[in-house]
Amino acid sequence: MSLVSRRVLGLGFLYSVITMVVPVFAATKPSIKCRFAGQTTTYNGKLYTCIKVKVKGKAMLAWDSGKLIPVAKATSSPTPTPSASPTPTKTPEPVVVNKAEFQIATSSEVPNNSTKSFTGKNRYGYATTY
Repeated sequence: MSLVSRRVLGLGFLYSVITMVVPVFAATKPSIKCRFAGQTTTYNGKLYTCIKVKVKGKAMLAWDSGKLIPVAKATSSPTPTPSASPTPTKTPEPVVVNKAEFQIATSSEVPNNSTKSFTGKNRYGYATTY
């Protein structure tokens, strides 16, 4: 094992110990990149939504502070008690992001056992090859 790999291993171990002891150093937001407004992801028990923000006068996409996802806690009792009827639980409604779907080619335009590339515009108006 070389000196560089020992150093990297040692620093990684030290960082992991620090993040366990002092959680301020741990990541608090998702590490994936925010691609479009309205995108959602879950991370560490929170639901994050991609929003537009201004940083130094420039509009950017970033994750919001996140909403805590409720977790049902199991309660234990020494003797089970019958209930008259189950109580309905309210589940959060999923966030729906509408994406545009459009046809770029028909099957007759692509010969059998071959591929063909098509050029179109992405959601930002830039030409993209598919």
